[in-house]
Amino acid sequence: MDNLGIPFPTLASLPSPPAGKRGWPWTEETPPLPATMPDGRPWPKFTIVTPNYNFAELLEKTIRSILLQGYPNLEYIVIDGGSTDGSVEVIRKYEKWIARWVSERDSGSEEAINKGFRAATGHLLAWLASDDCYTPGALRIAAWELSKRPDCFIINGDVKMTDLEGNCLRMERGGRVTLDRLLRYWNESFTPPAPGIFFLRSIVDEIGVLDPKLSRASDYEYWLRIIQKHPFHNVPHVFAEYCVHPASKTGQGWDSFFPEWLAVGRSYWGSAWHWRYWQLWIESVLSRWWRLRNRWLTASYEAFSKGRRLRCLMCLLLAFLFSPGYAIGGGGCGLTLRALIGEKNAEQVKKWLRSRKWYGCWRA
Repeated sequence: MDNLGIPFPTLASLPSPPAGKRGWPWTEETPPLPATMPDGRPWPKFTIVTPNYNFAELLEKTIRSILLQGYPNLEYIVIDGGSTDGSVEVIRKYEKWIARWVSERDSGSEEAINKGFRAATGHLLAWLASDDCYTPGALRIAAWELSKRPDCFIINGDVKMTDLEGNCLRMERGGRVTLDRLLRYWNESFTPPAPGIFFLRSIVDEIGVLDPKLSRASDYEYWLRIIQKHPFHNVPHVFAEYCVHPASKTGQGWDSFFPEWLAVGRSYWGSAWHWRYWQLWIESVLSRWWRLRNRWLTASYEAFSKGRRLRCLMCLLLAFLFSPGYAIGGGGCGLTLRALIGEKNAEQVKKWLRSRKWYGCWRA
């Protein structure tokens, strides 16, 4: 559904928030921006695309965090994948301020984002998933950073990772994005989070849209495509909140991403005749060992908590095989003794180790 005569959204004009909702973006708004940027030019048209499928509980916060940016030249597009949980009712509640929205079956968020990009008429683009939200003033800072330098095509910033209650889990710093960093997908924070990225429409015209065949690494592959043409400019600002929950892709665990990341990353490693290809290959193999050591050590603690001592010892053995130093430092020695000789006897050994000031390996 298209809406051509869009009024400027304010807190007073939007529907009242649900009972008990306070703060941003429920009872707070970003002050409206003046008609022009600091250099006197009008604010460029900003198109934000939100893909959604059965996230009605979180969708309203996302919508309000975009509409209440106080941005004077906003085009907002919502692409729903045929939700059956009340999402359409939430969208209709705000459709007066939405430039275009549809609710029809699609193959996933990648297809939904692509639909939005093809319909977009803005000079600046970004997408924000229906379980995330922008921070106050995010669009103002992004638009100014993208507009003040002619060589700037894409920016990345910081994102706060939160739970469903909005509690901060950690901060994802965008940092300096390079091809070398992106290719090492196994490193922590190897890729900038999508809610903190904004770019010019010309990038879509130049390199196309997301690869709809990818379900876990579509943004990763897109950043790799972009960085071949244009450098990322880091802006040290918290642009968004990224909600991690069981129903989200991130909430399903990082292991579900690695096969697709590996396939995508390898396609950018270059020739197998070059030393760099094999350097990256060796690092990727080692990374799988590092993940396995974490998995087995965690499994040993879970088995011990359930009273399954034999399984606990088997998992500990595998953890020691994959990484003896890590298993010892992670409390493997202490857990092994507790599983072998019981809690009471293990406490006696613990006291003996303390008396000799040799206690570093006991953490369990």
